[in-house]
Amino acid sequence: MKKLKKDLKKRLEFESLEKDMKIYKALINNELLPLELRLSIQNEMLEKIPNSARRVRQRNYCLETGRARGVLNSYGLSRIKMKEKGDLGQITGWKRSSW
Repeated sequence: MKKLKKDLKKRLEFESLEKDMKIYKALINNELLPLELRLSIQNEMLEKIPNSARRVRQRNYCLETGRARGVLNSYGLSRIKMKEKGDLGQITGWKRSSW
């Protein structure tokens, strides 16, 4: 579960710097500002905000098993756990199909 702790740390870091990133992006995308100023703002953003705080560094993990693949975002569970809970009737509105 070490990877889950590492991912949680990245998510918390992202949340703390999200406001700054939005401000920087708004300034960079503002076409009323001169190009040189926007480039200097972009360089400042790259220096100030660490790469680990970027959203693309986050990974979806199953909340119960820590599995990284086959995770359904709306539930936060892997497909295997979804099937198990669906079979037991623990997920509301989830029904196994049979024909």
